[in-house]
Amino acid sequence: MKEKNRIWVIFAIIIAVLLIGYWILSSPRIEKDVNQQSKEVIEDLTID
Repeated sequence: MKEKNRIWVIFAIIIAVLLIGYWILSSPRIEKDVNQQSKEVIEDLTID
């Protein structure tokens, strides 16, 4: 029974991390920064 509880705890932690990560990524302010960074990276790649 203990083993099953451990699996559920790990499962819950993974879901929590995914939800927090999704919430951070879907935040508009951060999204703008990410878009700006990815544009800069793409520009750097196209220069070469």
